[in-house]
Amino acid sequence: MQVYCAPLDLVDSLEVERNNKEAWDYKNTAPDTARQRALAAIELANKINFPKGVADGLHILGMVQWSRGDRAGALDYYLKALAIRQEINDSLGLGRSFNNIGNVYFAQENYDSALVYYQQGRDIRRSLRDIVGLIYSLSNLGDVALELDDIPKAKQYYQQSEQLARRENVATAIAHVKGRLGRLSLQMGDKKEAQNNWEEALSFAEQSTDRRLISSCLLEVVRLMMLNKKTVLTKQEDYARRSLELAAATGALDLQTEAAMVLAQLSALKGDFDQVFFYQAHYRQLVEELVEKSKNEAITAVQTIYSLERQAEEELAAEKRIGEELSKKNNHLLFGLLLSGILLMIVLTFSFFRAYRKQFAFAQTLEVKNKELAARYADLREFAKIASHDLKEPVRNIGAFANLLQRRNGQTLDTNAQEYLAYIVAGAKNMNELLSDLQLFTDLASQANTAHHVVLLRPMLQEVFKKQADEQKKPNAQLTISDLPGISGHPDLLKILFGHLFQNALKFDAASEPKVEVSYLLRGKNHQLSIKDQGIGIEKEYQTQIFDIFQRLDKQRFEGTGMGLAICRRIVELHQGRIWMESTPGQGSTFFVEFPAW
Repeated sequence: MQVYCAPLDLVDSLEVERNNKEAWDYKNTAPDTARQRALAAIELANKINFPKGVADGLHILGMVQWSRGDRAGALDYYLKALAIRQEINDSLGLGRSFNNIGNVYFAQENYDSALVYYQQGRDIRRSLRDIVGLIYSLSNLGDVALELDDIPKAKQYYQQSEQLARRENVATAIAHVKGRLGRLSLQMGDKKEAQNNWEEALSFAEQSTDRRLISSCLLEVVRLMMLNKKTVLTKQEDYARRSLELAAATGALDLQTEAAMVLAQLSALKGDFDQVFFYQAHYRQLVEELVEKSKNEAITAVQTIYSLERQAEEELAAEKRIGEELSKKNNHLLFGLLLSGILLMIVLTFSFFRAYRKQFAFAQTLEVKNKELAARYADLREFAKIASHDLKEPVRNIGAFANLLQRRNGQTLDTNAQEYLAYIVAGAKNMNELLSDLQLFTDLASQANTAHHVVLLRPMLQEVFKKQADEQKKPNAQLTISDLPGISGHPDLLKILFGHLFQNALKFDAASEPKVEVSYLLRGKNHQLSIKDQGIGIEKEYQTQIFDIFQRLDKQRFEGTGMGLAICRRIVELHQGRIWMESTPGQGSTFFVEFPAW
């Protein structure tokens, strides 16, 4: 039988229950609003002597803190609610308190204590026929059995829980249990079944408004796709980003750190190391926020303890006449405060250890992925080297014999045969150039660590431009150069870079006296060079695409391998710079190159 002190005002008591109900409804979707409603309920319940309203509000505050990853704060609220509920014999509330306190101990890996609270919660809920509550109690008992490697018992609890959840048709409960079955499958070594369970959990979670539940389901699905080596990176990144957004919306720092870690791992798989750096930095920031938050909570707790101690001392000094009795009360108070402080320090220590362990595991994973990527890239370089070397010989032979046939028998062949022979010669030449460019492209990475030298740009650019003008038989080409500084770089690579840029500027300019202008600007800490031509120009939608390998926009009118600008981008990146272009069709193009001003 449930007993509690009757409220003094029925209208006010209904207002308390309304605020608590709204807080309960908002606890997952709008935690700040839920907190405000619960505090309002507690304040009014205290005024009208309505302890059940206070206990319910405290419990909801604990759930809000739990959803934010603040286990120490959640435990404090749960214990306060439990004390009130035991005093007024609130059976339904006790079932909730026991279950949630069990969750805190479970998160601390104190499975013996968690088991005691979970069993008490289950027994109360069973006696009250609180089916929804019983679903979670059975699931939690399954969690303990799973952690203790009692697979048959864990499976039995989870199946009982799932049967009840499906019978009651509670989407959040089904999602919760399917997630637990996913963990069970994973522990049994069935990764495929684990993914199926988590995907089903996600589908039910999406039917709810529990953003924390959806966020955690999204993360688990991504992790299992990675374990099952399903490389659907676009979908995985979408899920992980959505998980991060949902976790941020609920203020769940623990889930945010996990999502940032997963996004960094996915970026490493893609080879996008800028994104790896971004998400790793975000992960470190979130860990620091978690540590800072725990530190602030510890400081607040110490300040509270100090304030209470001072208050107790002042009361003791003012009321010495009650002597020994008051002394005993103060001793109890101090002992309780000391015990709370010790418990808080244990929770903080555990939080720091968990954060450190996750960061260490992430660093190890990232190191393994980096080694795998380096090995794959080395294999690719070796393949390109062998392919270009082995293919060059037959291509040279084809070109040489075609040239010989053209010189010796060209006059005796009909027009069609001469045209075909010309195609063979041109094709062999183009293939040979393509293989040379491919070899250069793959060899560039090996020069990343070679020493930098100060390169005087003006004489180097004049030399490279003259060579390109001669090769393209444009002796009247004009080069205008502004004042240029010396920059730090790889001389040979810079010659290749500007050689390709000048080659493009002259190739795509049909004028008899093509003009190229090189300008310089110091932008912050970067040297910026611009190479402007008066060629045919490029449409805006192609201005990024042309830096990709094998991209050529006009294959019929102009010769080329489609690798020149890809090589340029690789060289600029090796100098830790960037390259881009601006162009208007019919009015020429301007290529911009930026290098750090070391």
